[in-house]
Amino acid sequence: MHESTNKYYGEQHARHGDQLHWPGMHGIPFRGAAIPNLKKHELEQMPTVGYCYHGTFDLDDEKQAEHYQWICDRARNGLFTIEYRDRRWNEAGTNMLVYVEWTQLYTQLPPTQLPGSNGNGSPNRFTLRGPD
Repeated sequence: MHESTNKYYGEQHARHGDQLHWPGMHGIPFRGAAIPNLKKHELEQMPTVGYCYHGTFDLDDEKQAEHYQWICDRARNGLFTIEYRDRRWNEAGTNMLVYVEWTQLYTQLPPTQLPGSNGNGSPNRFTLRGPD
């Protein structure tokens, strides 16, 4: 696990959109109902996927500022990436508004792949296969 992502080990939050499983692969948590029963080399080949989001945050609003900080902190430590950020003062010049586009990164089984038997009937040995 990447040293900087250790900070979030075990984290679960509705903002992730699904359950996270740690340590995941390469410092990125596995996202989904359960980690598929795969061989180690197959887990290492699982892709990192990104979910893109955008939002405008009024930094004078405590709840919005907390959400913005949550995003920035994870981006700084490698779990998210920030694609675009625009900072502006409101019309009165009294508070900062930030528009940000970010991507949340997860290790996830591709929707075109299913955990399947390797054909020998063993319940603890699986391999990735395409849908039938």
